[in-house]
Amino acid sequence: MANSNDGTAQGDLDRERFREVVGHFMTGVTVITTAFDGRDFGMTASAVASLSLDPPMMLVCLNKRSQTQEAVRGRGRFAVNVLAEGQHEVAKQFANPASDKFSGVAVTRGLGDLPLLTEALAVLECQVMTDLVDETHHVFFARVLRATANTGNPLAYYRGTFGHVELDLNDHALALVRRYVVTRQCAVDQVLDFSSLSHALELPHQIVYQALITLVAEGLVTRHSEREFTVTAVDQRTYEQAFRARTAIELGAAELAVGRVSSVRLRELRDRAWATEALVAGGKLVDVDAYIAADAAFHEYLVGLADSDALVAAYRRLSFPDLMASLLRGYAPADAVLSREHLALADAFEAGSIDEVRRAIRIHNEHAHAIGEAAVLAGGGRI
Repeated sequence: MANSNDGTAQGDLDRERFREVVGHFMTGVTVITTAFDGRDFGMTASAVASLSLDPPMMLVCLNKRSQTQEAVRGRGRFAVNVLAEGQHEVAKQFANPASDKFSGVAVTRGLGDLPLLTEALAVLECQVMTDLVDETHHVFFARVLRATANTGNPLAYYRGTFGHVELDLNDHALALVRRYVVTRQCAVDQVLDFSSLSHALELPHQIVYQALITLVAEGLVTRHSEREFTVTAVDQRTYEQAFRARTAIELGAAELAVGRVSSVRLRELRDRAWATEALVAGGKLVDVDAYIAADAAFHEYLVGLADSDALVAAYRRLSFPDLMASLLRGYAPADAVLSREHLALADAFEAGSIDEVRRAIRIHNEHAHAIGEAAVLAGGGRI
């Protein structure tokens, strides 16, 4: 219990002082939406929290003076729309009193015909189980009936200003866990032990858990229950999907880059192509690890010519160096034509011909895919 002899009587805390101090607590930003008596209602809210996992429950606090609060009470259902980075104008629109807060906002219909914000980062559709009332707010305890999420970063609210959350740690953790999985540091179909994995990677349990959830969506990990995950085997289909994705990313980069790249960067692309050729001799890879690194450096540089962080990030998420390492372990055939195709790509970029670049990208990826497919078959069709 606090000592009452500290010079401050209970209830004497200045309102503005409290607002200034509590503003140091960063929160996410949501819009609570519902429908009642043929009308849609919505309001911006930050007093929102997950309450439990089993059953999945949310806690939401709404001002008693708001029409949305009255509509939630009347309907008994609502949706929590978690806003994405860049949706600060949506947050402001739903925070202001207006006759039509949904004006210009894309909406889809959810369970019970509730309005859901189409471009929200995540949406949780809820049913009120119980509620409490205090002097200024209504507190709703609700069960989550359905939850969906999109990719992206959340909108944050800090000291009266909208901003973004730096997710460097999460991104770093995802990269480490993805590498752990793709390079087969644990056996295929072996249950991943959270404690061991967290300890090995020096990461908190919850961040490892979130990374594994992401890898489930990427098809690299299989989820069997709430806490049980196993590494998904790489088969011919998985490998084919990875190459299709790489081809699409490189074609997109080419559309943005061809005819706009400086001679200095084109020379660098050619140098990286030569670096791969030096590591192939007599139909074999001279150094498997060095070739994988040189090949990855060439392809990432090619994508980087588009000057698009999004395309580079998408390429990196494919984890091609790690995927190639798992495939070529104990199987290192090589065809010098792959390196010659790197040089052909450099030629096409230098010529400024988008048609030639497209053709070279497709031919090279089909050739590389065939070698990877042979590696999968050599491993029994499942690696």
